[in-house]
Amino acid sequence: NLADPNEAIPLPVACTVAADLSAATTRLRRAVDVVTVSAATATINQAVHRRDGMRSERAWLATHTGISRSEANRIARTATIDPVFEPFHQAFIDRRVELGHLDAVTTILPTELTGPLRDLAVELIAGWQQRLIDVATDATVDQFTRFCRQLRAKLAVNGDADPSTDTSTAWCARTFQNRWALNA
Repeated sequence: NLADPNEAIPLPVACTVAADLSAATTRLRRAVDVVTVSAATATINQAVHRRDGMRSERAWLATHTGISRSEANRIARTATIDPVFEPFHQAFIDRRVELGHLDAVTTILPTELTGPLRDLAVELIAGWQQRLIDVATDATVDQFTRFCRQLRAKLAVNGDADPSTDTSTAWCARTFQNRWALNA
């Protein structure tokens, strides 16, 4: 009835109720996000997708929960978060950060890093946990996503994924027909 202009609800009452409903919806959405990631973690850990004859947990999530493949990928990424981000994951469970923040932080550790370089990156990230949580609690998801991309670029062996952001570097890029181009 709040949206119906023909209803005789006084404007101050309608505004108060609308604000309360909005706040309650936000709290409920955050709780649902925590339950969704927890449930996805359990289904992935138990390999439920194999029982149903599906090739991946992401496909299983999309099929059985009615969400898109990209949303299923996002949920699976957050459900299988690298152990280095456990304090950040706990901040999500405690509802201090949003699902979007948790998703963004999963992208910091460059996947191409292996061996000692990966160990060094993990050690650096482990030391940044509280700072990451502080930045996330004070930033929108979009702002935090940009922040995480900047951190990833600093850790990446091959530099920033967008080389145009730093004009004082050199980078290689694969072109068509499996050729390489060097730009500086």
